[in-house]
Amino acid sequence: MKTVQRELRVAFSPRVQPQWFRLIKWSVLIATTVRYRQRRWFRYALGTALTGGLALHLFYRWKTQGWQHAWGGWSDLPAGRL
Repeated sequence: MKTVQRELRVAFSPRVQPQWFRLIKWSVLIATTVRYRQRRWFRYALGTALTGGLALHLFYRWKTQGWQHAWGGWSDLPAGRL
């Protein structure tokens, strides 16, 4: 349970991404999904994006030692400590 709480603290930390960036990011993701979801290649592109995102997430966790050390832009260390 502590791991989930720590992940949520990191994910919703205001120092990770500003609100305006989150709004634009989700707007683009939703608009892209609505526009291209009927395409034959959409599932492959979505699978590739999800696999790449998971790989990047795990790499970042490895480099920050589970959000405990700063690396590559992460500066909210207290959010990673629970």
